[in-house]
Amino acid sequence: MTSHPRLRVLVDTPKYFVRPNNTDWSYMRSLGLMETFIPVDFLYPSDPLDIVDSAFLIGGRICPPLARRLYTPHIRTLNLRRVVNMRPDIVLSHRRFPVNCRNIPVIWHHAVLDPEMQLFAHPQCDIARKYDEQSEMYHLATGVQVSTVSEASRHAERYPDIGERFHPVPFFLPHLTPVELDSLHRKHFDDQLLRVLFVGRDAKRKGLDLLLHAVALLPPDARRRLHITIVTSFGDGEIPLPAGTSIEHYAALPPADVVALMHRCHIFAMPSRFESFGFTYVEAMASGCAVVGPAWEVQRELLGNGAGLTVRPDPGMIADALLTLIASRQRRIDLALGALRRYKERYSPSVVADAHLRMFERVVRDWQDKQ
Repeated sequence: MTSHPRLRVLVDTPKYFVRPNNTDWSYMRSLGLMETFIPVDFLYPSDPLDIVDSAFLIGGRICPPLARRLYTPHIRTLNLRRVVNMRPDIVLSHRRFPVNCRNIPVIWHHAVLDPEMQLFAHPQCDIARKYDEQSEMYHLATGVQVSTVSEASRHAERYPDIGERFHPVPFFLPHLTPVELDSLHRKHFDDQLLRVLFVGRDAKRKGLDLLLHAVALLPPDARRRLHITIVTSFGDGEIPLPAGTSIEHYAALPPADVVALMHRCHIFAMPSRFESFGFTYVEAMASGCAVVGPAWEVQRELLGNGAGLTVRPDPGMIADALLTLIASRQRRIDLALGALRRYKERYSPSVVADAHLRMFERVVRDWQDKQ
């Protein structure tokens, strides 16, 4: 029996680019952990100039960084040779686009976000222009990775000539350990005091004010049953925390402590005004929480099929969702079990790694067919 050949994926996130709070960089560096699940080697540039030709979009035009214009032809050729010598089968780039890898298939991990959500957050937003700005890269890429099936379908409808290039592959979250079923049931039966958790550095964008307003709308007896834990540094502006409510606030916590809070809480509520994906929803699902999230395109798919409650950014709707969960232990357990099941089926590391492998193999085949 022959072994499966290992694909070599060059990730467009150089080692030198270190920003502690840059989640894009941290996420792309974590992809190497997929090697324990699938026959893929993840390669990272070791020289700052290896993929410096990666471009950004400005006003709908590909605009390479200044460093590219300072290159001599000799240096540019040398750096391209270094990339070629790494023998990648694919280049995977998140947000940036590697325009100097023309002889290697490129997967671009990017998308035009939910138009309804964008228009809610920014009423003057020109959605047609956003599509036009990214259209050139969509057509240059061999494949485009998006987060959900609904995003892939929307883009395929917009670009029917390249609809097959859009691959719905979720984010890879290797740090999660799902809660055990007996622990899930134990915490939901220990519900004399219901623990509600909100996590989000940008408190206003994530809807903390909406959640607090919703809690204020609850009947006093329901409100007294809640203990609310808030983890936020108020990155987009201070939100006053009301007196007379059981609230515990942390400016920041290590990721492991946040997950530990999720394992203890009954309800995770983050009715975000704007959310491109939302790692914290998946973390809460794996932790056996009853999740309340926004009714935007991506989160409807994340929390669909009984994995959570989705609400508009309206305090009354959020209050109704909370009342439903406060009134019924069985409803909380059903949602928590549904969330845990959906996490295991669609968002666990092994499942997401397999989805990446299928995308990589498809892109390589598509590239070879065109040669």
